[in-house]
Amino acid sequence: MTLRTRSLLLLNVDRLLMQVNQRLYLLSLLQSSGLQRSSLHFLFNDLVINKLTYALSAYAGQLTVDDKNRIKAISRKAMRRGLTLTAFDIDILNIVTSIGAYLNMYNLPLLTSCSLSLVFSQSLF
Repeated sequence: MTLRTRSLLLLNVDRLLMQVNQRLYLLSLLQSSGLQRSSLHFLFNDLVINKLTYALSAYAGQLTVDDKNRIKAISRKAMRRGLTLTAFDIDILNIVTSIGAYLNMYNLPLLTSCSLSLVFSQSLF
């Protein structure tokens, strides 16, 4: 990987993490206004997981261990704040979204966004 490619990826990861942290702040505000934890978990999947998985397979192979650790810190932060019921792992997210993209390519909509939310609502991680 060239230095320019790595610096562009780092900028994209920084921007992604900034946007995800903004969404965590929004969820914290909703939590402080009395939103139930199950609803927060549903919103976490929609706002945070979907943001992280968008085009994940395109850049996941270029992520360094530090990048992955920074993304995993989002999961720990969300769990600590009570914004989600389950933790996630960026490598597993990549596998699940890659399988979903493959199935959708062949018109086998086994893994829709609805079923993806169900996967993350289970304690698989």
